[in-house]
Amino acid sequence: AAAADFQPASGSVTFLDGERSQIISFGAVSDNIPELDEQFSLFLTAVEVLNEPASRTSTSGASLDSANIEATVTITANNNPYGIFEFSAGMPSTGVTFIPASTTVPSLELRESAGLVDIYVVRSQGTVGNATVEYTTSDGTAVGGGASPDYQTTAGRLEFSNGELFKKFQLRINDDAIPELAKTFTLNLTNPRGAPQAPLLGVGRVMVVNLLPSDDAFGAVRFDQSSLSIITDEVTGSTSLTVVRTGGTLGPIVTSWMANVSASGDLTPLSGNVTLPTGVTSVSFSVNVINDPTPETAELFYISLVAVYGGGRLSSTGGTVATITIESSDDPHGAFQFTPASQNYPVPELAGAVATLTVERLFGSVGIVELNYTTALDTSAAANLRALPGVDFTPTSGLLVFGDNETVKSLDVTILVDTRPEVDETFRVVLGGVRLLSTP
Repeated sequence: AAAADFQPASGSVTFLDGERSQIISFGAVSDNIPELDEQFSLFLTAVEVLNEPASRTSTSGASLDSANIEATVTITANNNPYGIFEFSAGMPSTGVTFIPASTTVPSLELRESAGLVDIYVVRSQGTVGNATVEYTTSDGTAVGGGASPDYQTTAGRLEFSNGELFKKFQLRINDDAIPELAKTFTLNLTNPRGAPQAPLLGVGRVMVVNLLPSDDAFGAVRFDQSSLSIITDEVTGSTSLTVVRTGGTLGPIVTSWMANVSASGDLTPLSGNVTLPTGVTSVSFSVNVINDPTPETAELFYISLVAVYGGGRLSSTGGTVATITIESSDDPHGAFQFTPASQNYPVPELAGAVATLTVERLFGSVGIVELNYTTALDTSAAANLRALPGVDFTPTSGLLVFGDNETVKSLDVTILVDTRPEVDETFRVVLGGVRLLSTP
């Protein structure tokens, strides 16, 4: 035994008159190092008579028995020097010389596409002597046989040389195109053998293999084709969008969506969640278009699917962003009319007289807009009360162009003078042909 294995001690013991035995106590040092039997010695080195009763006659005094002055102390094998067989969830680190015993049952997560997988068996604690251990697979919700096996059943034996820390064997996972929920099966270690003593089986004698959901078991989520581009208006109000999932529908999933920030004030709500229960492939949700009196040009907003919870995923082939176009509302480019003062405009028949009429642009004033105007007979008046073109006024037509944010324009009609006595006569000036030329 090394000095680190026990507590070095020295001292003396006192035997009283007539006393024949004493106990010497000392301790071994506890550690986690696997060790075989180890020994150290305790020596008696000297003896001294302290006080001999007067009634006795001293002859040669006390002495040591030279044949028995050394005691051998054996620290028995400890911390499993022959090892403990256990599974490891991965390959041990390079250069490791000692693997401590596991305190929990190991587990391994695999995808169906993993194919051929290396499975590691370690000899934790000590590695003294040659040893073997057997391994097998056991079905759980995942099966190793039948018409559609999830993995390939396997069994075998691993041989460990003296000092060898780990071995591996291979396990095949079968891949198919069937959407499936998570499944499990187990790997087991049995029948450890070795010389001079067999290793033990530890907590990790069993490893749980978790096969993750496969082939989009919960589906891939996107917008339905009909929802990718929607045109609506403020009057319609509610707009419906449909979310679909392709692939599996083996469990409920929740999809969250969000509108772009600029939609604030135009759409409500701006975010939310939709749930697709087990077996359901589509579900719809609504956003409301806010109807306000503000003149607005057409606006484009985006609704994005941003996350899927419960095992599903967003589609990798697009379709996760929908566009909503709100058409122009509340006359953003304006509504054109004569001002109230120009709608019934009196003008005298005098030389050089001109009727100056004002056109105003109500509501919005976005963009450059042109409209035409033309004079016309007032067919609603009696024939003798109608002002005649070329006789009472100069026939006039033309274009008015309103610039961006321009709200007022004027036009002139020349009044003709004659010598005929006449009562009040009327003619009309008609606006029409409004056309948006450009918008910012």
